[in-house]
Amino acid sequence: MAGNHRHIHEEIKKKMVELSATYKQCNIAKILGVNRKTVHCAVNLATATGKVVRTPPAAGRPRNLNGLHLAFLESLIERTPDTYISELQNELESAFGKSVSRQTIVRGLKRRGFTRKKVSNSVRPCSTLLRHRS
Repeated sequence: MAGNHRHIHEEIKKKMVELSATYKQCNIAKILGVNRKTVHCAVNLATATGKVVRTPPAAGRPRNLNGLHLAFLESLIERTPDTYISELQNELESAFGKSVSRQTIVRGLKRRGFTRKKVSNSVRPCSTLLRHRS
């Protein structure tokens, strides 16, 4: 079902607000070829918020780690790049009282452009030697 709504560009809505200083809303509606109620809503929204377009609230669940938390973790990594995630987790909890999982920290740092350091194969032969002895 299509409905009777049509999109009106932001520029036209700004023009409605400009014209409302000198013209009546019914005259603005005739000039721009829109409904009088559309002009009324655009002018009211502009006087209430200063904007002619409504911004919807952010969708989804809020993140556990905000920008301040991630900046703190970044500074810890810059000071000591070989820090374990569990150590970052402990530092975050002691500094902010924020208890989050290791995976949350990994995801937050990944959003900031950090990658994980992989354990190289040169470390593993020690464990394989132990396996062959038994």
